[in-house]
Amino acid sequence: MSKSAIDDRRTGRARRPGHAAGLTAMKRHAARFFPAMAAGNAMRVLPVVLPVAALAAALSLVAAGASAGSCYEDLGETGCPDRETFTRSNLQRLSCQNLWTVRNGIFAANGYCFKSARGKEQFGNASCSVDDAEQVKMNSHEWANVANIRAVELAKRCE
Repeated sequence: MSKSAIDDRRTGRARRPGHAAGLTAMKRHAARFFPAMAAGNAMRVLPVVLPVAALAAALSLVAAGASAGSCYEDLGETGCPDRETFTRSNLQRLSCQNLWTVRNGIFAANGYCFKSARGKEQFGNASCSVDDAEQVKMNSHEWANVANIRAVELAKRCE
């Protein structure tokens, strides 16, 4: 009989089957991807690795959302500019930066090729197909949202 089984009988605590083996397997698996963990530095690695992984996941969602049509939190009922027209009072709560992002996100989702460095940096031109903003094919909600956002940007004196 193993020493751990004897200890379990003596303390009266039930041993979780496979618990130690499971941890060992997890450590071996983690050591393949994070060598510092194999050296016992897991506590130094995890606080850095987890935020970096979360940031990478968030950035991939942002990049995918920018090209596939984004929905925005706390904006209208759905937050999706292709599904509803946002009211000006709803848009006035947004900062100039966020107004710019929503407005240009609508154009990016519909294939607009950005000319400005800011637009290229934020949305890229990898999947763009239209050079003229007036020729971008958008539905009525999207055109109304662009008009409402421009009006709010003008009222707020956004650059």
